[in-house]
Amino acid sequence: MISWTRSQFSRLNPASLRAPALENYKQELSVLQRVLAGLEFVVYPSLMQLLEATNANPWAIEDAIRDNEGCLLFDDAFIQIARSVHRNLAFRKRFQVA
Repeated sequence: MISWTRSQFSRLNPASLRAPALENYKQELSVLQRVLAGLEFVVYPSLMQLLEATNANPWAIEDAIRDNEGCLLFDDAFIQIARSVHRNLAFRKRFQVA
């Protein structure tokens, strides 16, 4: 187990993000830092890896969609990428807390 503090949010690497994903990342990080300021809680490393991968996936999907749209490439691969949005949302919904 590790103790997760707000300073550890900075270990997430936004270098691979492009606009507008980068701006969204910065905004969400700022909100998280304000909310979690002073709080400490325990997170298992394996859970942290799963959450990081789950949160990075939508950005990769959106980037792929934008790349195909930019090339006006609407083939079977584009359709599969677009459908993956819904599969990813269903997976992410499992992590939501009421």
